Amino acid sequence: MNKRNDVNTRLGRLPPLKREHAWQYIMAVTLVTGIALRLVLFFLQRDLWVDECMLVLGVIWQPLPMLHEPLPYLQQAGVGYVWLLKGMSVLFGNSELSFRAMSMLASIAALPLFAWLLRRGALHRGIAALILLMAAINPLLLQYAGDAKQYSLDGLLAVVMLVVFRSPLRERLVVMLPLLVFGVLASHPFVFVAAAFCVAWAMELRRVLHARLLLCAAVTAGVFLAHYFLFIDRGLDTVLHNDFMLWYHNVGFAPVTFWEAETWSWYFGKVSSLFNSMMGFRWMIFGLLPVVFGVAELMRRKEWPFLVLLLLPLLFAMAASALQLYSVRDRLLLFTLPSLLLLLGYGIEYLRASLNRRSAAYVLLAFFVAVGVIYPVYGLAQRFARYGDLGTKEEIGAAFRYVREHRREGEALHVAWNVYPNI
Repeated sequence: MNKRNDVNTRLGRLPPLKREHAWQYIMAVTLVTGIALRLVLFFLQRDLWVDECMLVLGVIWQPLPMLHEPLPYLQQAGVGYVWLLKGMSVLFGNSELSFRAMSMLASIAALPLFAWLLRRGALHRGIAALILLMAAINPLLLQYAGDAKQYSLDGLLAVVMLVVFRSPLRERLVVMLPLLVFGVLASHPFVFVAAAFCVAWAMELRRVLHARLLLCAAVTAGVFLAHYFLFIDRGLDTVLHNDFMLWYHNVGFAPVTFWEAETWSWYFGKVSSLFNSMMGFRWMIFGLLPVVFGVAELMRRKEWPFLVLLLLPLLFAMAASALQLYSVRDRLLLFTLPSLLLLLGYGIEYLRASLNRRSAAYVLLAFFVAVGVIYPVYGLAQRFARYGDLGTKEEIGAAFRYVREHRREGEALHVAWNVYPNI
C-alpha cells in the first residue's frame, strides 16, 4: 500500500480501489432491491383492475387483436404490444401473471440499462447510486411494472434509445432498423423518442445528408404512418364519439393560447404533476431546480446532442397534445421519466461541483435522499398498508367481493359502464 492510501486508511477512509468496489456493491444492491420489489408486486397476483380488464378482454376475445376491428372498451395500445400480450396468453394461458409478465420484464430490464447510462454519464458515484435508487423505488414505475398495460414498455424503449445513442450501436443498421420498427409498432410515444434521436444524431454529425440517418428517419416515418392508418385511426373514430373519453382526453390536451392566464396555470399544473406524481417530490421546486441545473451541466459539458435527446421527446409530446393528437396524462408521459431522472442527476452534479466543498456536497446529497427517496417510500408504505396495492384500484375488487357475500335475493346492482369488466 502506498503512502497516500496508508494515510487514507489511518483517517478511516477506504483506499480508492476499495471505495470503487464499495460503490459497485451499492449499485448492485440498489438494482437487486428494485428487481425484488417488482417481483414481489408481480407475484402478489392481485386482481386485474378496470383498465387492465378492458384491454385484456380484447386480447382474449379477438384471434388476432386489432387486425380486423379495434380493441373493445375504447382501448388504445400499439399493435406490437397487443400481439405480445396475445402471445403470452397463448403460451401461458389467461391469468394475471401471464398478462402482466411483459410489463414486469420490461421494467426489470430497464434498471440495469439505466444504471449503465448513469455510469456512462460521468456522474459522482454517490449521485449515480441515488438516482438509480429513485428509479428503483419510484411509485409510478412500480405501479405500472405490475400492470397489464403498455407504459413500462414505453419506458424501456426510451431507455434503450438513450443507451444506443451513447454507444456505437447506432451505426449498425442491423440493430437500429428492427429497434425502430418494433418501437413504433409497440409504443405510441416511441415516435417522439425516435424523432428526437434523429435530431440529436444530425446535430452530432453536423449534417442531415447522412445515409444511415436518413434511412432510419424514413423507416420510422413509414412504419408510423402505416401503423397509424391501419390500426390506430379506426380506434380513434370510436373514441371521438364517446362523451366520457372526450372529457378524459381533453383534460390531457395542452392549450395553445399562451397569452392567457389559464394557459399558464395549465402548464404550471402539468409541470407540478411531473415532479409530484411521476418523480415522487412533495414540492415541485425540489425537482424542477435540479433539472434546470442539469440542463446547465450538459451545456457546460457541451453535450448538446444528448441534451436535445433528453428534452425533445417531452416537448414533442406537449406539441402533439396542443394539437389534440396525444394526451399528456401522467402515465402517458412515463416514457420521459428516465430522461428527467438523468437531468436530475446532472443537476445535482452541477450543484456539487459549484459548491466545491465536500461537507456541503454531503449535505446536498442527504437533502435529496430525504425529498427524493424517503418521501416516496413513505407514500408507498402508506398506500400498501391501506389498500394492499400501489394505487391500481384494488379496492374495486374488494367492493365486489363484499357485494357478492352480502347481496340479498332480488337486490339489483347498478354498476358504471367502465367498471363492468371487473365483474
